[in-house]
Amino acid sequence: MNTTHPKILAIHLKRLAVIYIRQSSPLQVENHLESKARQYQLTERAQFLGWPSARCVVSSLPTKMASTIRQNLTTDFCLG
Repeated sequence: MNTTHPKILAIHLKRLAVIYIRQSSPLQVENHLESKARQYQLTERAQFLGWPSARCVVSSLPTKMASTIRQNLTTDFCLG
């Protein structure tokens, strides 16, 4: 059981951790390297909190396509 954070229970750690990163324009990605690095560090944070692995989903797609990806991720979560 995880002792790092009291709100994270064993039942949570049995689920897949998915980090969804939405990239903005190429110019924003180029100019905000620190923000990009912090976003990718979220997978390390999930592992630190007790998840054995984390899946990182990066989207640089137009809004409508990104919305479809978010809906699919939501469905995956709801179905377990």
